[in-house]
Amino acid sequence: MREKPVGALPAGLTYLGAIVGAGFASGRELLYFFARTGAGGLAGVAMAAIVLGCWGYFTMSLARSLRLPDYGALCAVACGRAGVFYDRLLTIITFSGLSVMIAGGGTVLAELTAIPYGVGTLLTALGIAVVVAGGLTRLIRVSVALVPVLVVLAAGFAWPHALLAKPTPLAGLSWPLWAILYASYNWLLSIGILTTLGRRTGSPGPAAAWGCVGTGGLAALIVLACQADLPRLAQCPAPMLELTRDHGLYACVLAAAILTTGVTQAMAVAVRFEPALGRLSVFAVALVALPLSRLGLIVLVERLYPLLATLGLPLMYVVARAWLQECRKKAPYVEGNSRTAS
Repeated sequence: MREKPVGALPAGLTYLGAIVGAGFASGRELLYFFARTGAGGLAGVAMAAIVLGCWGYFTMSLARSLRLPDYGALCAVACGRAGVFYDRLLTIITFSGLSVMIAGGGTVLAELTAIPYGVGTLLTALGIAVVVAGGLTRLIRVSVALVPVLVVLAAGFAWPHALLAKPTPLAGLSWPLWAILYASYNWLLSIGILTTLGRRTGSPGPAAAWGCVGTGGLAALIVLACQADLPRLAQCPAPMLELTRDHGLYACVLAAAILTTGVTQAMAVAVRFEPALGRLSVFAVALVALPLSRLGLIVLVERLYPLLATLGLPLMYVVARAWLQECRKKAPYVEGNSRTAS
């Protein structure tokens, strides 16, 4: 059965939705990676957004050219003998990302309702599983419907606080390191959906650009908003929710961010294991991620993110190298055709 093609804008919004998750929309990961670096925070955001755009394009372009079915196939092509290791590493990273989304759902429900954190995480996991059970078409529809709304609302809430920001002077050059680690981890979390999208979109460049611009613009506003009251927000699990505590609408922003990112993580692993587990793989993936979510949002973002991002840096190199090799394979044919035409 022929797969229905995906346009550049829906693909780009799905990529952006994979990045703008609980850690991002809550402000927790942006505070940790960028806001606390002072004036270097905005430079770090710009650098991370560009890296995410480039590697998003590399991934989708490779998947499109080679018709790769999932991230396991991408690892085999890019890493050779080390492909099995990176296949398993990506599975761990994607599970950790799903756990962060589930932890974020539990945190939001616990903050705003009387629902205990554990019950909130279970409800979040089941909700993600129900959406992913509808397949990629439903996932894309959810992303196209929710991502523009959550971006506009999050930007609207961040803007008044961003105007009050007074970043501390740039101290040292640590911001490039944090930018690369941030981009590495978020790209790793997105590889699964990028591979699936790349196989079905004819415009990987514009799709990656949407992800780059959307990520950079919204992240910059949230970083500035966090810098406006950095000492107080540093220990909050959800700094943006703390800033907008009188606005229950921001809880809806967080819920949308958790859903759009959580479903992309669950979809990636479910597609990878569907041959072995069948359709039940969706629910199995969501339930297996539950125990890790018990660590909480702060621990997952500040301890797990940098560790797994560091392990993923070599994969960034080999994927870029594989993309260059694929371009070189096509280059002689293009040049030959040009000479013939002349």
